[in-house]
Amino acid sequence: MHKRLIVTILISAGPAVGGHAQEPVARCQSCQLRLHVEAEKATYEVGEPIVISIRLTNVGTTPVQIEHTSDVTGRHDGYRFEVYDEDARRFPDPGKSASSLLSSLGTPVSVAPGTDDSRRLTLNYQVAPLKPGRYSLRGLFDSSYPQSGVHAESNRIAISIEPTPAESIRRRVDSLLENIAVDPRHVAPYLGFTGDIAAIPPLVDLLYHKDDGVQASALDALLYLDRAAVEGALLDALRTRGPRERMVQFLGVTLTTQNAVIRPLLIQGLRSGDGDARMGAVEGLRLSNSGSDSELFAPLAAALRDPVAGVRQNAAVAVGEYQNEQALAALTPLVDDPDITVSEQTTIAIGWIAQSAAVGSDTRVTAIDVLRRAAKSARTAVADQARKWLADIGVQ
Repeated sequence: MHKRLIVTILISAGPAVGGHAQEPVARCQSCQLRLHVEAEKATYEVGEPIVISIRLTNVGTTPVQIEHTSDVTGRHDGYRFEVYDEDARRFPDPGKSASSLLSSLGTPVSVAPGTDDSRRLTLNYQVAPLKPGRYSLRGLFDSSYPQSGVHAESNRIAISIEPTPAESIRRRVDSLLENIAVDPRHVAPYLGFTGDIAAIPPLVDLLYHKDDGVQASALDALLYLDRAAVEGALLDALRTRGPRERMVQFLGVTLTTQNAVIRPLLIQGLRSGDGDARMGAVEGLRLSNSGSDSELFAPLAAALRDPVAGVRQNAAVAVGEYQNEQALAALTPLVDDPDITVSEQTTIAIGWIAQSAAVGSDTRVTAIDVLRRAAKSARTAVADQARKWLADIGVQ
């Protein structure tokens, strides 16, 4: 069986992970499936992992093709859960906007007639931290790969969350922290599942980990915690420890932190002696710069001369988005940057400028000349990008 890399998950019944909508897929009439879910126990403490056993049975007469992926949430495989409180209010799924699980490796699996496909999934990935009370839930299965329109709905089950002393929740946090240095990617989400603000500081610490996957896992865990407390902790870290790319993306996009609050801290980050902080500062300023603020052009253009290639690459994107003659002049020298990623990104940015400039304008003519020179580059990636943009704007 072959494996494939899944970049996004598309579920016919609603928005995909990351919020991208998909047209409904006609359900497979010949795919007769029965979905059964069962909790491992009836009562849980606040913040305790809730493991759900799933059994997907083919009750039809033909094999059904489904997929197993490395995504631990079950979303990529088509599983989702609906959880309701005693007043029939449905609980939200904070993890739908998670970034660390947007890709996974998958393997097609055939479920023969009369056989089962069994899984164990942790409910907490798909529901906001539950407070004491009684809840009902059901599972749904919607899959469009490798066989489209495969669907099943489960039985409903009930679980209870018992009143849990704050000390017990803190002990859970402390127990997780004992293993965080060994396996931070795995521990991070479970810290989020506790719903306890004591989990925020160690998760913020993980944003300064060198492993980008660890950073992504920590930010996804913060989705399950109090937004105001998370925003305050991130702003404090931004102020005292400097920005990181994923951090500023989370603040600007997920939390929609006001520019007036975050920009001064990002400008401060541009002066940091830490290259990662400067990379984050440039990215944050770019995200906050939807109107191409003229006051930000100079500091962003100055970042094009940064000794760290990653800073120059981010700056090439930020400056390129101005799409004017001033941006073209600042970017042109970086087409020959010694770092191939910077050179390639700069070529793309100049392509944006050429495409957006008025036909016959000096800016367009100059940008096309730069692209023509880049198309002769000995570096294949740069030459390919230049030729692509020349073709897109109809120039030989």
